[in-house]
Amino acid sequence: MSVWDELGLTSGIEKPRRTRSTDKTQTWIKKFSDYLADQKALLKTVEQKPDQAKKTRGKRNKTHTFWSDERKLFVFEPRYGTKQVNVRPGMNQVTAVSVDEMQVRIDKLVQLTKNGDLNAALEEAAARPARDKVAPAEGESATPAKGKTKA
Repeated sequence: MSVWDELGLTSGIEKPRRTRSTDKTQTWIKKFSDYLADQKALLKTVEQKPDQAKKTRGKRNKTHTFWSDERKLFVFEPRYGTKQVNVRPGMNQVTAVSVDEMQVRIDKLVQLTKNGDLNAALEEAAARPARDKVAPAEGESATPAKGKTKA
């Protein structure tokens, strides 16, 4: 038997395509839970005045909690990526009187997320909008003309 025969060479076998074995819902839950944990950690910086806040170089951690002077409340806007998460239909903000109360409410959001109660809200926030194809106006061609036209 030759060395070539020992290799077991063949052709025509297709490589199987890679498929995602994880459920998207589990990915959304993990990302949103991690985000909420980060926001809970950043909550302490909301109490500090801007001159006391620690200045860091590099990546900026943006907190989505702010103080509302007119209502005397801390307000938290949960987000998934750049979109706000509607925790309940039409309601996308969590309010609290103190930072400690807000931390408790963020913990409750984490628990709701892990229980699967926010799956529909996360799916809505994670959905990418369909790209609209703009139809050319009347008298215009679908492809732009190459080069400059002389008038």
